[in-house]
Amino acid sequence: MDEWYHVIALDRRQKLRGKFYLGELRYDKEGSWLVMPLAVPIVPRLSYGTAAPDATASDLTKTSNLQDVRNPTKSDDLSPNSALNNINPLPVTKSICGLLGLSNELLDMIFHNLEIEQVFVLGLQSQNLWNVARKHIQASLASSCGLWAGIRIVCVGEYLESEDYPPNVLTESEEAEFKDGRFEHFGSSLYDLADARYQEVREWQPDLANRLTDHASSLGEWHRLPESSQSRIRDDLLSDKLSDLYPEDQPWVLRNLTTQEYVRSEAIAIKPEHIHGPNIDVLGFGQVVCSRVCWSAADWSEDRGIHRGVWAGHRFDITTLDRLKQGSMESSEWKDVSEEVRDEMEIEWTEGLGSDWCGSDWVRRNR
Repeated sequence: MDEWYHVIALDRRQKLRGKFYLGELRYDKEGSWLVMPLAVPIVPRLSYGTAAPDATASDLTKTSNLQDVRNPTKSDDLSPNSALNNINPLPVTKSICGLLGLSNELLDMIFHNLEIEQVFVLGLQSQNLWNVARKHIQASLASSCGLWAGIRIVCVGEYLESEDYPPNVLTESEEAEFKDGRFEHFGSSLYDLADARYQEVREWQPDLANRLTDHASSLGEWHRLPESSQSRIRDDLLSDKLSDLYPEDQPWVLRNLTTQEYVRSEAIAIKPEHIHGPNIDVLGFGQVVCSRVCWSAADWSEDRGIHRGVWAGHRFDITTLDRLKQGSMESSEWKDVSEEVRDEMEIEWTEGLGSDWCGSDWVRRNR
């Protein structure tokens, strides 16, 4: 008999969108949905550009005409933030001339105390303000990523009994919640609790583009820009900048923060070309976590004990190997369990999909 599962983040009282069969989480793309919640972004170091931080009112009159975004040169394309440098601002008004006389450090302090919508609108007023604002917008985007990193994760089955949950995982208040009598008509397991009370998270990519441009539009600022500038700001800065936060030119690892173990991306990827930063085609970090955090009463013979996952209720993140090495210098050594996990996953996938799964049409369909 098939069993439904919820993938839940206990500390946030959230669950991954929908319900899943175990096979979907272990073998299909659904398991990859767990990557972005766990991946810790890297905020790029952005320069302020070439605009003078101490521009005077007389200087501003020379650049007060609204212009379109120029086409980037070949050298511009080499910079991940080149599009940002090419955005021309709105005409400068007298009300902001005083701000442009401030140093970037003081502007940073001002922007830090503003809502991100206010940062965006103010940044549209001049090139120099935009150079400062974009740092804060990028930081806001990064703060909305990796929201399950360091959070207790468990994949719970619907056949659990009321007091069947991973040992030493729940807090006293969470255990008390099972005994408050509110689930008498629906059951009182960890699965039932998540099903009834946990928030379902369906999207992990922050929709900053619409949020910020809608706010600017309500103030009449957004539509003062030419359409080409609007498009570049939206596409190059807001909608498509997650790739900057998860660079593909660095090796990434899955860390179990509870046991201080880690898994390297190149050890579990079927082929090197399947690796795209923290995201790995077909078999990746998401499938590894899902296979090791399951907790269910159903002991199917083909599951080989997976229903009592050795990592159930543990805390994880996905980060770069450089960060791991930096952390190792500050605390006890981390244990590399990549080979152990790879061997376990190969056995599991061979049993579930057949001995030729690695070169099958199924792999090509799931890329």
